[in-house]
Amino acid sequence: MTIMEVLMHILDTERIFAFRAFCISRNDPHVLHGFDENEYVENSRASIKDFYSLQQEYAAHHQYVLHFFRNLTWNESESWGKVANFEVSARILGYAIAGHTLHHSEVLKQKYLPLLNR
Repeated sequence: MTIMEVLMHILDTERIFAFRAFCISRNDPHVLHGFDENEYVENSRASIKDFYSLQQEYAAHHQYVLHFFRNLTWNESESWGKVANFEVSARILGYAIAGHTLHHSEVLKQKYLPLLNR
């Protein structure tokens, strides 16, 4: 995976998890679908995107996500719903977003940063 694909994967996952949290916080009774992150990366066209533009898109979306989670009431954040074959709360999805981003930030540092320091 390229750096741009990793960045696109982080953004796509944050979008999906935030949407799931939104649906669950509104007590949507439907089972939410899973997604194949590898197919999303393949179809993202990350290699032809502009790095600065992708960075701006991520920053804007991340601000939306932060505002969304900050404004959830306790009851909304504690709402539970079903995603694919598992149950999850809106709050857990917020933590999953943060953990996922941290995980891939470390991957980028470990895998790609050494290449830049050669």
